[in-house]
Amino acid sequence: MNINAIIELSGKTRNWALGFTFSTEKEALEAVKQDGDALRYVKDQSEAVCLEAVKENGYALRYVKDQSEAVCLEAVKQDGHALQYVDFTKETDSTEEK
Repeated sequence: MNINAIIELSGKTRNWALGFTFSTEKEALEAVKQDGDALRYVKDQSEAVCLEAVKENGYALRYVKDQSEAVCLEAVKQDGHALQYVDFTKETDSTEEK
């Protein structure tokens, strides 16, 4: 099944095919640009894929396996309610001891 058929199916049913995962970063990018929630089916999440997902839908932050500061900021910028999914237990790169 090609990516367009999967996206068309998801649009009609609002459910992605059970057990389906995207095998390439290109496929994943195409999917999350159209539906950020598709991130939940991306096994190997790159920073670029996660950023695209949260740009499309801030709530996709809940599916980000390794949150970066940039991804969290983009998610909250897209939808302020995504703040509830920010993992505050992780240290950020910009945190410095003084």
